[in-house]
Amino acid sequence: MGSVGGSWRLKYVILLFVMLISMYVMNGMFYEQETTIEGYIVEDTEINFNDTEQATEEAGDFWGFLYGIGDFLTFGNIENSYARILINILVAVCWIIIGYILYTLITQHIPFT
Repeated sequence: MGSVGGSWRLKYVILLFVMLISMYVMNGMFYEQETTIEGYIVEDTEINFNDTEQATEEAGDFWGFLYGIGDFLTFGNIENSYARILINILVAVCWIIIGYILYTLITQHIPFT
């Protein structure tokens, strides 16, 4: 995969991280979160819920929070399933390449035997 010397590993890892960050920033920019209150869709308004029953309904629970994070990380706002699978495969390949580059760096510079 190349020589031990040089800064090629750092360049590739930085390039892959920039690519991953830009994909998630674009996903965040186009992520649409609908807020419905009593049948109305509220857009771009500041809602001040105090400790009311409606606030806990809208906020959801801890599992809803985790599902929301998972939905964002797996590009849940993309409705085309083939595009979503392709983007998730691209993200997985980026993480695998980053892991392999770091693994080769560690194994070549730290003798385990």
